[in-house]
Amino acid sequence: MENHLLQSQTPRVDSREFFFNIISNHSKVENIEQIGVPLFSIDKTNGDTLKALLVDIYIIGDAEILDLMSRYSNIDAIINISMWNENAKSAKEIAREHKIGLFQIKEFMGALNCASRKAFLNYIPPYEREENKKRNESAF
Repeated sequence: MENHLLQSQTPRVDSREFFFNIISNHSKVENIEQIGVPLFSIDKTNGDTLKALLVDIYIIGDAEILDLMSRYSNIDAIINISMWNENAKSAKEIAREHKIGLFQIKEFMGALNCASRKAFLNYIPPYEREENKKRNESAF
């Protein structure tokens, strides 16, 4: 599949290899296949298949998420690979409204453990759960 990302948004080869290796070793992943420069098909052990878009964008805001969704249809997840990158909360909400999960790599690793699509889309990483507890908010 053709790469529709800008050069600056396309993860480097070593980042794509890192992603492939770490996901292929996840206990809830049966198989991973790179189907394009930024696209991966991930077969989970529960029978679900996820189509994941791997990006390297410093900050994914509302405009960036809308742009990515217009370039790539039928994706289930967008993973912002670099640890230095961030995803705006509002961008996560927009993605979730379109049934797409927007994650950092660590968040995606946790979300893969979710058995249902709803839990996958609504995954809350441990650090956010702790923040919610401190603010006396529900984690779920």
